[in-house]
Amino acid sequence: MTNPYRPRADSLAAQCIAFFRANPDEHLLLDDMTDKFGCVRGNIHTLLKPSVDAGLLQRARNADGDYYYQRGSALTASAPAAASLPPLTGKPSPRGYRSIPVNLDIDTLKVDDGVPYTAHGNNTGVSKWDPLFDKLSKIGQSVAVPGRGRRGCGGWRDQ
Repeated sequence: MTNPYRPRADSLAAQCIAFFRANPDEHLLLDDMTDKFGCVRGNIHTLLKPSVDAGLLQRARNADGDYYYQRGSALTASAPAAASLPPLTGKPSPRGYRSIPVNLDIDTLKVDDGVPYTAHGNNTGVSKWDPLFDKLSKIGQSVAVPGRGRRGCGGWRDQ
């Protein structure tokens, strides 16, 4: 027996499925999805294909030839993906951001002295970057980091 398709809780598919659970007679054009869910229009079909294949969503074209999505025949109150879906609550966070934005009043922040540095993931209090920072001895100095050490699409690369 195979496992039923379950979209990731924060995915476009999960957001669409939650929308159609709450609004079973509605349909969404691609522009509606970009506005409502903050997704990129160019990859909507790719992201929703597994949900279409599972029958949770249905893709069609209107009289103008524009694609739209609607509830699929397998999308019922007891569909397997129900447990992993977030509640529909307004506009989601921008792509790539999962934390709640915090507004800080910089003027109220206090600078503390003598706080020991503890690097994440070790108990030595030494960062792997300390030797690099030690090279920076004058104001205005910088170091060019090779491409493989820069922040990329997959996050920081340590090599």
